[in-house]
Parts: sequence; structure tokens; C-alpha cells
Amino acid sequence: MKRLLATGMLAAALPLCTALGAGAHAAEAPAPEAFEKANAAFAAGRYDEAAAAYRALADATPRVDLYFNLGTAEAHAGRLGPAVWAFEQALVLDPADDDARHNLESVRQSALHRGLSASGGDLRFILPGDDDVGTGLLTALTPTTATFGFVGFWGAMFGLMIAVRSGRRRGLEDTRQTVLTLGAVTAALGALAFGALLAGRILIVREATYGIVVAEKGQVQAGPGEQYRPVARVMAGVKLRLRGEDTDWYHVVLPDGGTGWVKREEIARLRGG
Repeated sequence: MKRLLATGMLAAALPLCTALGAGAHAAEAPAPEAFEKANAAFAAGRYDEAAAAYRALADATPRVDLYFNLGTAEAHAGRLGPAVWAFEQALVLDPADDDARHNLESVRQSALHRGLSASGGDLRFILPGDDDVGTGLLTALTPTTATFGFVGFWGAMFGLMIAVRSGRRRGLEDTRQTVLTLGAVTAALGALAFGALLAGRILIVREATYGIVVAEKGQVQAGPGEQYRPVARVMAGVKLRLRGEDTDWYHVVLPDGGTGWVKREEIARLRGG
């Protein structure tokens, strides 16, 4: 059973997902012996060893529970960027995993506090929570929630339209007809809004490639090389859209819509679900 990670309590004992579940997007479970060995390393406080073991298992068999445990081990080891990456990767496989989402927000808050204490200098700092403003609204709701919202408003719109037509035939008073008409219009606007969110997720979010800053402090350059001027710093845990790459550099989209280049080694790319 997964346990939640309380905000600001990264140093506290955190139980893992100690039993292998169904696992999203995985055909078979990893070797139980390797999984138990990783759990034993975590229980003994050997977080580096546990993280390495969970990462090897997840690389071989991508599963939500393995990424969840990897994020937990990385957080206890103090590597908040890799922890954010692992929880984000779990959510790529299962966007409805509330435990992973809760832990992700907790680790992001810790990364934010760490980033605030390290900020300063002439360059602007991009902290966790500032990232990917351009698609923030599109990812605020899960696909299931957006779908139910669309279907609900669409059904309400048709129901109210039928009520309006029926009312006309029965000669309902104008006030009731007006209320029903306004309700139908509101439902239509709600369906339009949720439909736009779903379309946006398909056309923008699903097609986008993302990466997590895993370095404690990454630097954004104006071009793919250190000879170009620096334009910003990105802190561990920031999620950025990747537009392309050039040798050892990723071309990234910044929160304000600007672009820059970050060393490949400072970003861990999220794998598609």
C-alpha cells in the first residue's frame, strides 16, 4: 500500500509501496527478489543504493509502483530534482494516481524552498511552480475529469434544450423559459470549455515532450553552448517543454514563452506513457 509523504517531512520515515501492484503499461512484474532487495536497502537507510535498484527495475519494466518508490528514495537521499522526475514519470503512466500526485507536490514544495534560499544574483531564477505556464490550465484537470465534465455539460445542454422546446409547446411563462434558455447557454459554454481542454490535451500536451531539471541549479543559455550569454537559471524540479536538441543541449520553452538552451546532463527527459 502506498503511503503519503507529508509536506516538509522528507527526513521522516516513509513507507514504500512494498507490494507489486498491477503496474500501468507493463506486461509483467519485475523479479520479486530484486524488488525486496531494494526495499531492504531503503529500510536500512541506504537510500542511494535503494534509488539505484529501483531505477534499474523501472528501466527494465516501467511501472507506477517502481517510479513511486524511486521518487521516495531519491527524496530521502536529498535529490529533489530526480525525485520530481520519478513522481512525474509515475503520473505519465497513471495520471489518476493520487498518491504520486500528492508526493510530487510535497517534493516540489521542498524544492521550491531550497530554490528560494539559493536564489540571487543578476539572472532571473525559475523555480518549481513557475514552469510550463503555457499548458498549466490544460494539465490542471485529469483526462477523466475533463471527459466527465464535457459529457455532463453536453447532456445538460440537450436536456435543457428539450425542456425549452417542451415549455414553448405548453406555454410556460416567459420567466421560466428565460431561465431554461440561460441554463442551456451556460451548459453549452461549459461543454465548449471542457471540449477545448480535451482538444488542447490531445493537440498540445500529448504531443509535447517534457523534461525535469535534475541538477541543483541549471543555467539557460541563449544558444547551444557556454559561449552564448546566460539568460536564466532553472532550479531542481522545474518541468520544461523540450523543443529540440543540438548535441549536448536541449532547446527549452521558458515559462514566459521565451526559449533557451540547457545542458542535456541537467535535464531528465520524461518518457511517454
